[in-house]
Amino acid sequence: HVETRCRCGGSPTRATGAYLKAMNKQALLGATGAVGTELAPVLAQANVPFRVVGRSIERLQRDFRKYEPLVEYQAADLSDPKAAVSAASGIDTLYYLVGVPYTKFAEHPKLTRIALEAAADAGVRQFVHVSTVYPYGIPERELVDELHTRKPQTFKGQMRKEQEDLVLAANGKRGMRTVI
Repeated sequence: HVETRCRCGGSPTRATGAYLKAMNKQALLGATGAVGTELAPVLAQANVPFRVVGRSIERLQRDFRKYEPLVEYQAADLSDPKAAVSAASGIDTLYYLVGVPYTKFAEHPKLTRIALEAAADAGVRQFVHVSTVYPYGIPERELVDELHTRKPQTFKGQMRKEQEDLVLAANGKRGMRTVI
């Protein structure tokens, strides 16, 4: 099981194999990072077909070959809107896991905007943005959950908050549900 909490509030939900199968084809954008390499075995165990998207087809094949024939590989430069649409085509649920080097955090909102537009253009039904604690800034209470005030104190936090704001603003537009 995978426990998730969406920014829209509510209790954590457990993603079971039946739930994942009902979501049809999945894509992991930025698949080779820590979250993608943990999510792939969950999808494979549930027998859910998925696409892994990253910069290098060789790295994707090396990291995800064990999930064949469920896995599909696609190399893409996700800063290119056409490549992003291609990566999202035929996908029902897209997991946005894209990371950038610390020196390039200003690119996060731009890449998120491209991915959201590409997903909507491709007819994606659900856009799942995996985020961090940085948008919250300094904790104001012991529990930092999705209801905590978002007051980022760092540039990284500001960029992550801007990403989240884009994702939240896209919810319900063009038939796509977005969650963080």
